[in-house]
Amino acid sequence: MKSRLGRRPSPALIVAIVALVVALGGTAIAANTIRSGDIVNGQVKTADLADGAVNSVKVQRGALEGKDLHMRSVGTAEQAPVPAIDAYMSTDDLVPANNQVALGGFDGATFDTAHMLRAGSIFLTTPISGIYRATLHVDWVGQGSTTLPAGTQCTIQLWKGHPRADTSQIAATKGDCSAGKAIELNRSIAMTATQGLHRGTTLYVLISQNSGSDFTLDGASHPLYLDLTWVGPSS
Repeated sequence: MKSRLGRRPSPALIVAIVALVVALGGTAIAANTIRSGDIVNGQVKTADLADGAVNSVKVQRGALEGKDLHMRSVGTAEQAPVPAIDAYMSTDDLVPANNQVALGGFDGATFDTAHMLRAGSIFLTTPISGIYRATLHVDWVGQGSTTLPAGTQCTIQLWKGHPRADTSQIAATKGDCSAGKAIELNRSIAMTATQGLHRGTTLYVLISQNSGSDFTLDGASHPLYLDLTWVGPSS
């Protein structure tokens, strides 16, 4: 008589055993689902997250600050549009001798993405707090192509606030403006947007020259311009 231990299991028995193992395994996985309490704090890394796994729905409103964002991670697409302006004054403007004067007023802009200019106003209004890159350019050429005499020094300044209220100088440069030389100011400036009279922080220009005689800038042929572009949060 052949031993019962020598008999091979039938195909049906093999299938039944496999099905039982799979069923038991599935139960074990379900019983050991990983929950938040099972993860050591700080152990889930960026590499463990799928692309797009964390989106605006997953982030609590107001939870992220400027310091939480990587430098340059917020760009033009996120700011839609970034506040930027190229304002100019293309009219003649009198600059009295030995006396600083507020720029007569910007009469246009090549572009103005955030409505910072009111035509004819001496002010630009910054709608968002942060760091702005400012470029102020003045060609010291007068009516009839006249120029200031040798040795004349001119100053161009950026101020914020209102000439008849609280103001503060935020940038200035001085140089030789004789013989039609240009003076340009390039600065990064911090601006805080406050909802006041002008719906934001106002910025204006003061200019002066010490030639001893009044001088009228030829804005029609040599427009004065001020470029202002938001580049990022202040902190």
